[in-house]
Amino acid sequence: MEKQRFGVVVYFLITLTGFYTVYVCLFLGFGEKLPTFEINNLNLNKLELPNSVCNIYYSSQDTIQQTANELKHSLNNIGINVNLYELEKHPNKGSLEFLDHITFTFEERLDLATPFEIVLLYNEKLDIDFTVKIKGGKTIYFTLGNTTSRNITLHIFEIVHRLFFKPLDLPGTNLTPELDLNFVLLSDDIRVSWDLLEDIFKPHFDLIINALSAYYSININSRVVSGVEWSNNSVIKDGICDLQMQDANFFHFLETISNTEIMTRDSHVYAHSLSFVTIVPSKPVHFIDEFGNENDSVYINRLGVVTLLNVEHNGNEYHLGKQDVEYLVATWITCLRQIHKLPTSLQHIVASLLSSGDVITKDGDAFILEMASGIKAHLVIDPPAAVAFYGFELYKIALALYRIYRDGTIQNLKRVLEISKLHWKMKNMSGHVKRALVEIGYADVSRARDAYRLSLEALGNDKVHAKNLASTEHTFATLMCDAFPFLVPPIIAALIPTW
Repeated sequence: MEKQRFGVVVYFLITLTGFYTVYVCLFLGFGEKLPTFEINNLNLNKLELPNSVCNIYYSSQDTIQQTANELKHSLNNIGINVNLYELEKHPNKGSLEFLDHITFTFEERLDLATPFEIVLLYNEKLDIDFTVKIKGGKTIYFTLGNTTSRNITLHIFEIVHRLFFKPLDLPGTNLTPELDLNFVLLSDDIRVSWDLLEDIFKPHFDLIINALSAYYSININSRVVSGVEWSNNSVIKDGICDLQMQDANFFHFLETISNTEIMTRDSHVYAHSLSFVTIVPSKPVHFIDEFGNENDSVYINRLGVVTLLNVEHNGNEYHLGKQDVEYLVATWITCLRQIHKLPTSLQHIVASLLSSGDVITKDGDAFILEMASGIKAHLVIDPPAAVAFYGFELYKIALALYRIYRDGTIQNLKRVLEISKLHWKMKNMSGHVKRALVEIGYADVSRARDAYRLSLEALGNDKVHAKNLASTEHTFATLMCDAFPFLVPPIIAALIPTW
């Protein structure tokens, strides 16, 4: 009898010790380890995007070839890989004489892997130092005459550098991989409506969303509210809404009305929100900014665009028409370009290509550039059409956001490593950390975005807290510790009655 009691005690001690050891390992995640070595040895040089590639096509004239060689040398000095080709090898050589007919498809605009192109053409009858033609993709055309000089080459280089390769100064602290786009339509005493899909997205905004989806995980929300007394929350005098006179109620109202009700996403990353609020007032109202300028549309930092759509309406209902939609989309595109630190008009784009002392003159649809050095140029730039961004601008956005996401990922992973020294449950996030390390290893803005999101989730995921009592691991570990040790002896006793 004593031996049997001793055997039972030993059995329970061994069995419970083993089961509770497994339980603790499952509960605390001791089986996983953070890749400490890989995090500490992340090298920014290895995570940099490859150098940009630029192909220069030039006419056979000696002066043009000399300009091409000098331009290649200048671009090489700023880290651009340049290939020189004779004009005969250009894939669209037959169309170069008709530059106005050269178009770029949507896919060509979004393809970040395609090289930049500089085409140097020759025109012996040219009565100006050179001409510039900027199309929608990643190509720029220069036409030169019989004479050239070092100054002309320097101005061509400056235009190429500022247009294609000058980095954007994006505010990294304001950008996250998640972007909420909120479309809000309001009115005070009439019933308003719009067909967001058919009137706005399909003809205008789909291409823009597709372009931005390479950089952000986009969530689209919409709201239409009629009969809102928005004027009660603002200070309006004689049809003027002076932004400098508004109190907190006005901005609180806009922030509240633009926070659309959306389902909770399985993500622990805070999305930055951009709202497009359209207000249809019963009587004409206009904004006045701090400079005294009267506008119907204003951009409010960290909120979005607020537009007063003053329309003539008969009856109690109004549906936004084609002209209304085109006006709204134009203001929204301006906002998107402003957020990404891009020039908001063709005039601003041209001005960004010049230095102090240079003069711009509008000449119909073109511009005359008079440099301080005495060089004169004729510039034509096509609008970016429905995409809202030029191909070279999409590349600059991708490059800037890649570096923001890359630096943010490295910073977050090192924070996880530091916190794990104090909080052992951070080891549960080793899966997120390992996946982030894999994604950041690719020179791709979309994968860098995913790596940044994973690193943010590793910092904020609720798995670092106590295990959920309904989780599979907790249920299995509980059954192992509480049920199995007490079920085994009766089962053995039933199978072996003489034991």
